[in-house]
Amino acid sequence: MMVPDLDLLIGTALRAMQDVVAPAIPVERGVAAEQARMVIGVLSLLQQRVSFEGARSIMELEIAIELAEQITPVLSDPGALKAALEAARRGGGDAMNDKKRDAIRKSLLSCLAASIDREDDLDAKAQLLRIVLQVSCKQTSLARAWSMPSGFEPASSDVDPLVALTEAR
Repeated sequence: MMVPDLDLLIGTALRAMQDVVAPAIPVERGVAAEQARMVIGVLSLLQQRVSFEGARSIMELEIAIELAEQITPVLSDPGALKAALEAARRGGGDAMNDKKRDAIRKSLLSCLAASIDREDDLDAKAQLLRIVLQVSCKQTSLARAWSMPSGFEPASSDVDPLVALTEAR
């Protein structure tokens, strides 16, 4: 059995939508035509981004680990976060697919958020929030580059290309 080529599958679906489905929608069915254009846009975005999915997943996990590493020393009680961080380091390297890596990242971020919420020291909490803001700039840059083809970025010249971000790891 042959492994399906995602680029080919997405391209085929995109061509079917553009060449067959969308033209067959009657003009008076405006909502249906709009929905077809939306599906075409999503398929087009997927087609452009599918080859970056693995790098995106790895980079997002690396950013979450970096955030946890910087936050752990500031916490009054870092026990739970230390354990979650160690589990993410072990599991992230072994994760063979993006969904597993993303689940590991989400679990780490959930523990991270709970650890910050439990912090009672106001000075430490202020420092934690500064760290979150600083590290989240990397995540924001990745998200902006990822969604660039959607056309909603007001300052596209300020956005690093996705390939540059994922290769910089």
